[in-house]
Amino acid sequence: MRWCTLRHVSSSRKFPTSIAAAYATAVALVVAALTGCATNREVPAPAVTAVLTPSIEHQGNGTSQSVAGPITRAWTQALSAFVDAYPRTATDAQKQAFNEALAPQTPVVTTCDPEDATHCWLGPATARRTWMVLSDGAITQWLPALAQIVSRQRNLRIDFFVLPNCVNSLDREGLLGVGEFGTTAEMVDACVAMHDRALAFARTARPDLVVLAGNAQRVGTSREQVYRAGLLNMIDQLQRRSEVRLLGKTPQWNVIAVDCLNEELSNLPSCFGRATTNSRPISFQKSVAAESKSVFVDTRPWFCRGAICPLFIHDNLATIDGSRVSAAMAVALADVLYENLTSATKG
Repeated sequence: MRWCTLRHVSSSRKFPTSIAAAYATAVALVVAALTGCATNREVPAPAVTAVLTPSIEHQGNGTSQSVAGPITRAWTQALSAFVDAYPRTATDAQKQAFNEALAPQTPVVTTCDPEDATHCWLGPATARRTWMVLSDGAITQWLPALAQIVSRQRNLRIDFFVLPNCVNSLDREGLLGVGEFGTTAEMVDACVAMHDRALAFARTARPDLVVLAGNAQRVGTSREQVYRAGLLNMIDQLQRRSEVRLLGKTPQWNVIAVDCLNEELSNLPSCFGRATTNSRPISFQKSVAAESKSVFVDTRPWFCRGAICPLFIHDNLATIDGSRVSAAMAVALADVLYENLTSATKG
């Protein structure tokens, strides 16, 4: 068994067309997204069995909404005050945070299944509480936060089923088609196989929570309706045993830190900017959550006040590339993420 590392990767990488090369690259991308495995340290593989019983009582199909708990309310209130008094020049702490964000990041260490490179986990094998995350590469931006959650919630294990460009849908027609983002037929087959393994795991382990995340590439395309049907089917299968959370997309900042900020970081107002907050995918996710009676977790208020999404939130750089949360920002939001994933109202 290997100790592995989860790293941020782009979900729009191109895949080769030959079968052998496609298979090799698919495996390599999974390893890059989930493992970066170091082969020089062997540890026993923990068993995954039905003893991973849920500690949160499943409450059936009542209408569910995420609620803003005290941690989240305090965060958003502080963000609002910060936006109102946004500085013209970065502080020394912000300059240090900017430089640290550009430096190589320490990877999140996790354990991976030697028989299935798409399945990795954080936390002890015998944990009483269990979560499952099913996603394309979009979830990797939240890995530092999830690792922080596991370190604080010591009786929690989080299992990840992640494959780049693998859309959450049990309808094959709802997945990315061959040729989209370089996707090959072999990659579509790998996505279907991962979903089958994830559902089998959910039936056995019965996780407390299942977190569905992704880039929602099908929204706004001719396949949106079959994607919706496949996603609803997936949620239905999962909700028979577990609570389901749809993790909303993060904002699309209209500025990139390395392009916008000068060396002295003295032009913060010009980097303030407004953000495209992914209104259509988020509306889609909300409507799916309402129809399926699952829980939608809206991440936008954690980064934005209205349409204004600053590059810095206090001493944390929100994003480096304009589309993904920085590692430091994810860690800063760990308590907010945990509160929103574990809080829901039932009607």
